[in-house]
Amino acid sequence: MNGRMRTYYYAILGAIGGLLGWQLSDVLGLSFVTNLYLSEAVVGGLVGLVIGLFIGLTEGLITQNFVQALKAGLFSAFLGLVAGGIGLPLSEFLFQAVGAGVFGRALGWAIFGLLLGLAEGVVGKSQIWKGMLGGFIGGALVHWRRAGWRAARKRAQLVKQPHHR
Repeated sequence: MNGRMRTYYYAILGAIGGLLGWQLSDVLGLSFVTNLYLSEAVVGGLVGLVIGLFIGLTEGLITQNFVQALKAGLFSAFLGLVAGGIGLPLSEFLFQAVGAGVFGRALGWAIFGLLLGLAEGVVGKSQIWKGMLGGFIGGALVHWRRAGWRAARKRAQLVKQPHHR
């Protein structure tokens, strides 16, 4: 399999893992502690674990080797747990340090993605900087896209409201 297809599979399965991890954290209601950074560590660890699992499974799926998928998936899940548990609280700190806003949130998600990309670069035995760069860009793009969705939803709500004269 060529490098572009491999990158494609990593990106797609990593995105699916991120979506599933985020939904799982919502279902479980993991914001049960009052300390913001501890809460972010728990949520980040869970999301990182699921992203790591899916990216690790990718290697085994590409080689069509179940044992390899299981080994890489579990190892990658562990690295994702650690990277997410460190990355999301760090991202929250940076978000607050730059004064919040869209830029601060995008920077925070980019750092979260960078740390997950670092962990996955180790698992994928590829050039680590590529995983870090991909994670950084992916994290920033996720936030920019989410900000766009929120703005569109807000505009739609304004249109639905009746005008009073």
